[in-house]
Amino acid sequence: MIEDYLSGAIIQSIARARLLSNDIDGSNDVAYDGLRQLCGERLDKVINGLRTLEAELVVDQFLQGPSRLRRYQRLNRALLEIETIGANALVSQDERSRDLTAMVRSICTDMSYPLVPPTICNNSRDYIFIYPDYDLIMVPLLEGRFLLHLPDLFHELAHPFLSERFKERLSVEPYRNAAKHAKEAVKCHFRGERKSAERGRLAAGFVRYLHLWERQWNVYWLEEFFCDAFAAATCGPAYAWSHYHLCAKHGENAFECSVKQVNEHPADDARMAVVLGVCRRFGFSEDADAVQTRWEQFLRIRGDGRAPEYISAYPQSLIDLVCDRVLEALREMKVRTATPGDLSPWPQLLNQAWEKFWTQAESYRNWEESKINVVLSG
Repeated sequence: MIEDYLSGAIIQSIARARLLSNDIDGSNDVAYDGLRQLCGERLDKVINGLRTLEAELVVDQFLQGPSRLRRYQRLNRALLEIETIGANALVSQDERSRDLTAMVRSICTDMSYPLVPPTICNNSRDYIFIYPDYDLIMVPLLEGRFLLHLPDLFHELAHPFLSERFKERLSVEPYRNAAKHAKEAVKCHFRGERKSAERGRLAAGFVRYLHLWERQWNVYWLEEFFCDAFAAATCGPAYAWSHYHLCAKHGENAFECSVKQVNEHPADDARMAVVLGVCRRFGFSEDADAVQTRWEQFLRIRGDGRAPEYISAYPQSLIDLVCDRVLEALREMKVRTATPGDLSPWPQLLNQAWEKFWTQAESYRNWEESKINVVLSG
């Protein structure tokens, strides 16, 4: 009988949640206060839900059982999420995680970041990514000991702006409104493209492609483009070089334009177009030209080529729209952006790092280590 199972399983889950509270409450670094409080509040909700299940009077287990089982499963999914994301970050914090957390706080102070700065956990098994619901950025183990990929942190800082968790925050409302207007523009663009395709009696398959691209833009790509634009606006050309660096190390076809499956991330070349578009709008035209030249050389060497439908999937008009909308939103939010000759300390350091990398490759690592040591000591 299901109640024979649930009566014991609920007790086990409560015990697990209570034990997890020790790990959450045991964190004593002030930089982790926000994450600890968030995890504690969510854990309390789970325990309260389990206690309600435990105390519930069961009159007919065949009638009540399905609902009780679903509620139990939902609570355990929430418990597992707290344990594997938030609590895991709290118990695995070390000097490197704390250094990166302090670094991100400094970056956010520099730019007048409109939300509470995220916490950092340096046990990512992938690349740099964020859990917006936990204000938690995951980074690889050694990332804080190198500078060239740190501009990617700026990209992750923008994801919370579009999270449901912050949908009522006035401080990010201009950014959310910009994304909303961009989605409407995407719908309008692809609706017009479908009408043109149908009038021109193009293949029905192409019309389906337009539907697929519109969905990917509005469900996935716009958010990534908006975060790229934010990073370029606040960090400057260093973010463009960081994108180049990542693609050279891990990327595949920069003109990926699948017509059969959903891609959660837009094509790397389209992302570079957004980044360089923002850089040029802020006066970094020479830097953008330098990146563009090396980017095109890299793509030729790797043999990447555009499919015929690539331009239809990533129209320049929508690329420009993203750049313009994000810039307008950041001005309204009064976020400090990067401009030539007026870089705040972190963008200045990260742009300087890339300049050194390209001009003094042999001695770059020694220079980088010395800069990191200064940052960590002070």
